[in-house]
Amino acid sequence: MIRRKEKVEYHIKRSVFIGVGAPAVSEQDAKDFIARTKDEYSDATHVAWAYVVGSIEGYSDAGEPAGTAGPPILRMLKGKGVTHGVICVIRYFGGIKLGKRGLIDAYGYTAKLLLEKAGVVDATPGYVVEIIHSYNVKIDGILRSLGIDTRRLTPRYEDVIRWKLTLKKDVYDALKARLDTMDGVEMSVIGETLVEV
Repeated sequence: MIRRKEKVEYHIKRSVFIGVGAPAVSEQDAKDFIARTKDEYSDATHVAWAYVVGSIEGYSDAGEPAGTAGPPILRMLKGKGVTHGVICVIRYFGGIKLGKRGLIDAYGYTAKLLLEKAGVVDATPGYVVEIIHSYNVKIDGILRSLGIDTRRLTPRYEDVIRWKLTLKKDVYDALKARLDTMDGVEMSVIGETLVEV
């Protein structure tokens, strides 16, 4: 997956190419990111994009000649082994035509710069969860026994104690099995995510 959301710029022959990218848990995540990017750069000449989410792929040349924008971005994603990620390359035309080969190179190179800056990591599906428990219940030891570094967590102390965690699916299953046997503890899934391996 793409490790984190990033942005890069590449200038060639007075055209400005801006690459933005992010991890994408689902195809809807990718489409939402594209829509937000199009809104943010509504004054751009073109907003080409590509995404990979597991076995699902998509791309758009966004008005550039066929095959010169979306496919080079997609090739870069796949070539770098991205399994979950989306990249948009925004172009502000500078008045000098680049030709088909020049466009392919510029869109591909901008995607390459973005991936180098954002990083690509192996990831596995997981969950964002919230654990709520009363003050007389202690779960720190259970979390540590499952390899969760509690020193990096900041629970919220209210009328109950609230923890927010990101867990791999197997760790989630193991933790749920342990917590389900305890009184005064509730764990709920807030959403799906990807967890760096």
